[in-house]
Amino acid sequence: MSRASGCVALPDVSNVKTVELTDKAAGAYATRGRIFAAFGQEEKALADLKTAYDRIPKNIESDGVVLTHTWHQLRGLCAELAHREEAHQCLAGLIDRATKAAGEYPGEPQYRNALAELFATLARMQKLRGRFAETLDTIQKGLDTCPDNALLLNGMAWMLANTANVGLRDPHKAVVLAKKACERLP
Repeated sequence: MSRASGCVALPDVSNVKTVELTDKAAGAYATRGRIFAAFGQEEKALADLKTAYDRIPKNIESDGVVLTHTWHQLRGLCAELAHREEAHQCLAGLIDRATKAAGEYPGEPQYRNALAELFATLARMQKLRGRFAETLDTIQKGLDTCPDNALLLNGMAWMLANTANVGLRDPHKAVVLAKKACERLP
C-alpha cells in the first residue's frame, strides 16, 4: 500500500474469489466477512456472519477480552449488512449473550460496555430501515441495562429530537438526556 496526500491506495481485489483463513476463530470469520461486505460480496459476507456467530465461545468463562473483541468484530459486520434481516438476528443473539455476561459478571465493565455498543448498533440499523418505534424501544432496553451509558443516552436524545415520526418526538426529554450524556463523558 502506498500513501499520498493522506489517502491509502488499496490493491485491486475485485477479482479475488477466496480469502483463506489460517485462524478458524469467530473473529477471523467476522473480519473476512467485513472484507467481503466492503467489496460487495454479500452472500459470502453473510456466510461468514453465520459461521462467526456459531463459533463464538458459548461459555462466558472464556477470556472476557477475547470474547468482547469478537462481539465487537461481529457488531461491525452486522453494521455492514444492516439492511439484511440476518444481521438483525445476529445482533439480537449477541445482545442476549452480552446481557447474560453482564449479569453474571457485574464487576467486569467490558461486558456492560460491549452490551451498550450492541444495543446502539442495533438501534442504528433499525433507524436506517425506518423502524423508529423499534429504535426507541431498543435504546430504552439498552438504557434499562446500562442507564449511565453516554452513547445510549445520546442516541435516545437524538431520536427524541429528530425522529421522522413526529408522534415519537419529545424535545424536552431529549434535552434532559443530552445533558445527562454530556455529564457522563470523560
